[in-house]
Amino acid sequence: MTTKNYEFRLTGTGPEGEVAITLPYIHRWTGIYQKSVLAKFYALENWMKDNSGMVTMFTLTTYQGSKSRFNDGSFSRKAIGKDLAIEDCFNLLKESRGKLLNVLRNRYKGINYVWVLEPHETGYPHCHLIVFREFTEDEQTAIKQLWSEKYRAGSFDRGIDVTSKKTDESIHSIRNYLMKYMTKQFGTGDEPWTDGELLFNAMVWASCTRMWGASKELTAIMQRPTKESEVTWDTVELVIPGARYTVWSRNDGTIFPDLNREIDEDDLTLEGEVTKWIWEREFWAERVWREQCKIQSEWSRSKRTAI
Repeated sequence: MTTKNYEFRLTGTGPEGEVAITLPYIHRWTGIYQKSVLAKFYALENWMKDNSGMVTMFTLTTYQGSKSRFNDGSFSRKAIGKDLAIEDCFNLLKESRGKLLNVLRNRYKGINYVWVLEPHETGYPHCHLIVFREFTEDEQTAIKQLWSEKYRAGSFDRGIDVTSKKTDESIHSIRNYLMKYMTKQFGTGDEPWTDGELLFNAMVWASCTRMWGASKELTAIMQRPTKESEVTWDTVELVIPGARYTVWSRNDGTIFPDLNREIDEDDLTLEGEVTKWIWEREFWAERVWREQCKIQSEWSRSKRTAI
């Protein structure tokens, strides 16, 4: 039995009396959800047109230690001492991406970003992170070293790929990411899913992994408009062939769920000492050089004054 036979039944009281409606069972592989995601990304595209500037595009990849014709597992065994199964890679990517975003939010207050998950040909995941900011070479090096040295998620050379573009150029790239995202995660292309895409989507479901996300400001921009209802809802039931289950009832004393609420990943945690050390180390030489220039300038000025 598939969820296409499921539906929700809501009952309540409106201005004209009792109300009962049915809604389809929506999940992230349904057409309704697909259209809602498209609408959100079109809203993002419109925002980008009005907010020009530089955009940095990161591709985040973890070690992929499971032996196959694509990988012999040697990189992960050398770096972390073991092969990584696909579920390990999903968890490692999710955890490391969260840590990296926390660092970026700490370092750059109000930073905007959006990310999408995508499968490699093998079904192993990688993440496209689009940040609406330009990063210096030193900053990029610090980010790569966090990924490779602290998180031990992937190698320094191959774990993170970085590209910077102007906003108008990146709109086209983001649209390409979106189309790949829609095809590989929803199966909307002309061709059926490959074995790798099937494996990827099965792991997304099994590991409860989000397939995309955005900063708090962009989440609000992409949010669909809320609709005020004159109905006071009393019950929500899940209806499946041959059975009916109460999901929510006002008699339980619980608040009716906010269906527009997004999971908030923007709660900051403090940076650890290793993170601070890796980040600050990359800028130490530049600071020393600037101090030397300052001392030299003051010495030259004092000599001219003496003369």
